[in-house]
Amino acid sequence: MGGLAYRLRCSWRSGRGLAVATAVVVAVVGGIALALVGGAIRTLSAPDRYTDAVGRGADAMVAQHGLDDGGAAIRELTAIRSVESASFVFGGLVPEGGDEPVDAIVFAGTPAVSGDRIVAGSAPERSHPGDFCASAGFVDRIGGHIGQRFTLVTIAQASADRDGFDAPEPDGPVVAARLVCTMSGPSELQEGYAIAVFPVSLLDEGDIGIADTVHLVDLVPGTKATTLQEDLDAIGEGSFQVQPSEVVPDTVRSAVQARGIGILVVATIVGIAALVVGGQFVSRRYRLTGSERTVLGAVGLTPRQLAADPVVRAALPVAAGAVAAALLAVASSRWFPLGFVDVVEPSPGWRVEPAAHLLGPVVITVGVLTWTAVAVRGPTNRSRRRVGSLDPLGRRVRPLAAAIGGHFLAYPGEVRTALASFVGLVLLATVAIGSLTFGASVDRLVGTPAWFGSSDVMTGQGGTTIPPELLDAIRRSDAVRSMALAGATSVTIDGRGIDVVGITPERGDFEPVVLEGRAPVGADEIAFGRISAADLGLRIGDRAVIRSGALDVPVRVVGLVVVPGIDGADGVGQDALVTGEGLRRLEPGTEPNTILAVLRTPLSTWRPRFAADTGGQAGPGDPPSSIVNLDRIRSLPVVLAGCLAAFAALTLAHQLLTTARRRRTDQAVLGALGGRPWWRSSIVGWQALLLAVATVAIAVPLGIIAARVVYRSFVGRIGAVDRLTVPVGPLVVVVATTLVVSVVVAAPAMWSVRRAHLADDLTRD
Repeated sequence: MGGLAYRLRCSWRSGRGLAVATAVVVAVVGGIALALVGGAIRTLSAPDRYTDAVGRGADAMVAQHGLDDGGAAIRELTAIRSVESASFVFGGLVPEGGDEPVDAIVFAGTPAVSGDRIVAGSAPERSHPGDFCASAGFVDRIGGHIGQRFTLVTIAQASADRDGFDAPEPDGPVVAARLVCTMSGPSELQEGYAIAVFPVSLLDEGDIGIADTVHLVDLVPGTKATTLQEDLDAIGEGSFQVQPSEVVPDTVRSAVQARGIGILVVATIVGIAALVVGGQFVSRRYRLTGSERTVLGAVGLTPRQLAADPVVRAALPVAAGAVAAALLAVASSRWFPLGFVDVVEPSPGWRVEPAAHLLGPVVITVGVLTWTAVAVRGPTNRSRRRVGSLDPLGRRVRPLAAAIGGHFLAYPGEVRTALASFVGLVLLATVAIGSLTFGASVDRLVGTPAWFGSSDVMTGQGGTTIPPELLDAIRRSDAVRSMALAGATSVTIDGRGIDVVGITPERGDFEPVVLEGRAPVGADEIAFGRISAADLGLRIGDRAVIRSGALDVPVRVVGLVVVPGIDGADGVGQDALVTGEGLRRLEPGTEPNTILAVLRTPLSTWRPRFAADTGGQAGPGDPPSSIVNLDRIRSLPVVLAGCLAAFAALTLAHQLLTTARRRRTDQAVLGALGGRPWWRSSIVGWQALLLAVATVAIAVPLGIIAARVVYRSFVGRIGAVDRLTVPVGPLVVVVATTLVVSVVVAAPAMWSVRRAHLADDLTRD
């Protein structure tokens, strides 16, 4: 130990510059990795931390069609301890001095129902019915500010029931409105729209139409949701549906989780790269040369001490760099979470993540020193060379430089190192190809409305009837390929509330997308969204009893479908589908209030024709919240693929440089035999090309298979069509680009071969 202590003191006196350089390298590469790991952890934990910050919320959420006397009746139930409500209002906000309403949905009730937090100003008071609170993103988008004046124009209840937002003129009260607070939270992500919440006293201003009311209820301890649903069904006034109350909805959680996992994947790869870069830098700088080993052995250092010497000298600089990396990561934590996730971050600013910022430096220190210990083990002299396993190819492969390049890559003395580097390249390329395929599949899903239950045209803005003139115009339009009429109602199955959509085909071969089984054709048949079927434990062929008001209606499950989201139904994988006759069986007297239409392809040609036929009164429906959130993350796979491609290029460049350095003597022999510098450097180019070809040949099929598994699992949680889209054109471009880039990144190694001194390399041990 005395010899090692002496070496450590000498190293510190004479090698401070090396120590500082080591600490800087470890701090930079480690800081990037720890920042990404900390950012991923912060992103993944944001929904739970947001929930803890605002409180666990109510015990249940009750969705009610309309309000009427049911609003008071629900408060009289003995199972309910307290209620907070908000009603959807048929109204629009017009900025002072403006002519057109801004894009915001109006509620009357309590802001807490949205699950958002007030971030500026104070909540509107009941005594000021014109005061309102709005989404922070909406206020930023319109350049608004607290205190700004608006005019709230509304539609009377009768007109709203008949025409919804398609009413010819707003015929309800006009209310002077003032923005008094802004709020932020999951509601901005769930549907992709802005909300404005007025106090419930707004409804006292006159005949203002409302469509639905959401009640957040706290139950008496011991009360079950099924008991509450039974009590609500017994009221007999309005249509009630009990749903779990979630501060951060599942759709938002899924979007946040996808973003966090994407960052974590990048962080893992960067972390591995950081250990490799740090380990290689330290092992090269602190490795003992053959002469140093001889001298130190002569003065008494044992072989074990010689092996420990580089690790002991590197320990302090590496540890200091790891601590600095953690400090850099903490300083950069204020930039996370990235993008849309910031609305569910309860505490913006710096944040210490123990798993990343406290445990991370330990992992970096141990990892880099372990790499160093393994890299510097044993003598530096090479073992006797043997014939390579690919040497017979040299007699058949042309040009000869390609055969020699393949021989250098598969040299028996370096098989483990070469294989490890090649496996790393394949893994990086596989994940990159998989990411591109995943991203292309998401793009196609978002751009194909039928795959998530939407249509090219979806009319019905909250009214209970379809305007006859609009229906006639759509029926006559040559732009329409197929159409159907639809309506929805709320029911319960085994005490769980769901929405049921009824569809009556009107023209063409309109039918929902079927995932398994078939679509309903009889009044006693039903098909479920994939998620609802799993939650209810129902399979094709099962029978169930639907509770609709006072009716118990038996049905038979015939399929799993993508449910259209209409009239408040979530759709996609949620809810269920019946025929129009089946809907009237559940709720007698129900009439369709929505038109679903599919235009002829190509849409770009027929959309203007359809708009002219209908006078611009109908257009595409809004995508459901699950698709809105999927749309927010669809750029992430491309970013991930780009990062992985960059790492693969750096890995390939490093491998070629390492191979060129290890083959200096072989290259010198070829030079002595007459090989010109340009020819010898071309061997490295062929090495790069062979590696690239082998990598993409393995990575492309593996990447597509991996993308299929991940994509089907991911989209399966949404309930949409999980058909994988293989981007053949982009993949061809990627493969061609990979071959070109492989030769480009080989340039530094080729240059090092051309400038080598043959005499020095021939005499090298």
